[in-house]
Amino acid sequence: YLRDEELKKQLSEVEDLTEQKIEGVLNLFLEDLKSEKGMEKWPLQLPAYSTSKAAMNAYTRLLASKLKGIACVNSVHPGLVRTDLSEYNGNLSAPEGAENIVRVALFPVGGPSGHNFLEREDSEF
Repeated sequence: YLRDEELKKQLSEVEDLTEQKIEGVLNLFLEDLKSEKGMEKWPLQLPAYSTSKAAMNAYTRLLASKLKGIACVNSVHPGLVRTDLSEYNGNLSAPEGAENIVRVALFPVGGPSGHNFLEREDSEF
């Protein structure tokens, strides 16, 4: 999502990740957006959505680390679902999109945690 390698690194290194670092990246995005300067660091398409998605994925990894052995924490992208949001151009029906979300939600403790699932596949953040 992010084009700046240093920002990617800040959100990727789980052992050094904190809520404050995630908030710092989001605050920097807001400052750059307001000033219209420094936007070369951020996604070209849908920068607010993409940056918030990167932050959510980082927070998923942070929570998974904090709750290891207690709960599974994952993020899920159901795929392109035929809804208002996709202007009904998706390749999945709403029940098909929901299937993956429910599958991941039902992982037992000790199952995959800190992952991002795209449709039925484990995907990179």
